[in-house]
Amino acid sequence: MAFREAHRSAKKIRMAIAGSTGAGKTLGALRVAYGLCKDWKKVFMIDTDRMGENYADDSQWDIGRFMWDTLDAPYSPERYLAKMKEAEEAGAEVIIVDSFSEEHAGEGGLIEIHSKMKGNSFVNWGPLGKRHNALLQYMVHTADSHIICTLKSKLSYEIVTNVDDSGRSKSGVQLIGYKPITKPETEYSFELFLMLDRDTRQADIMTMRGSMLPNADPVLLDVSLGERLQAWADSGDRLPEELINRAQELASQIGPDALAAINDSIQTLTVPGTNEYLSEEKLRDDVIPRLESKIQDSNVEETSEDE
Repeated sequence: MAFREAHRSAKKIRMAIAGSTGAGKTLGALRVAYGLCKDWKKVFMIDTDRMGENYADDSQWDIGRFMWDTLDAPYSPERYLAKMKEAEEAGAEVIIVDSFSEEHAGEGGLIEIHSKMKGNSFVNWGPLGKRHNALLQYMVHTADSHIICTLKSKLSYEIVTNVDDSGRSKSGVQLIGYKPITKPETEYSFELFLMLDRDTRQADIMTMRGSMLPNADPVLLDVSLGERLQAWADSGDRLPEELINRAQELASQIGPDALAAINDSIQTLTVPGTNEYLSEEKLRDDVIPRLESKIQDSNVEETSEDE
């Protein structure tokens, strides 16, 4: 593939919120979600703790009746993926995964699956990593909804060695802060990763891709944050909705692989199978006619076989 001019496309927000128990992850995720879509019926929560429904119709925080369902054990990557696709098919504009930590440390999650595998422990993480990455790929690249994941966190320590004035070494345990409970480095796959402080109820920005927020100052997880993120997401290049719908309709007639390729192309503004920029003209005058031609050729082949 050749280099091309960079374009920032209009996109969906992919964010993760980590914090200790009681920090306000669920409430914050709901308030940000409403700011992203302004319709509680378009906010879908996948709840592993069965406590998110407690916030419905909460007048103190102006929470309405969002869409809610549980995800019970086993917490395999495939079951998370199936539930997220179910939410999208039901019309979700924002999907809250509360929480994503069970996929790693919950019953039937990656750690438990790994513990039951025979053979080399290190090698066994290979296929588990592929299963996890397939879910992550959908969450951060493929999904057609905004994604907000909450992550539980725990205090983390490390062994440190200090040398005193006499030159003697002494080892000790040092607290290094809270660490998200998830497969290592997962949190950095999201465009926005926030660490919520239980005392201040503000979130520190740990990772931010682009200028979606004006600076790296701590933020409150409220409706206005969702509105700011939505404004940034919408400010990129966008293809006309009627052309997107037409391309998706044609691709779905060809098959799931073709539809997945078109959806990825629309998200990245890249012509399928190339690194070429997908402009409105390119979609209308090239991609869509090629899809139509492929369907016509397939129909001709089927007619010939029938004769």
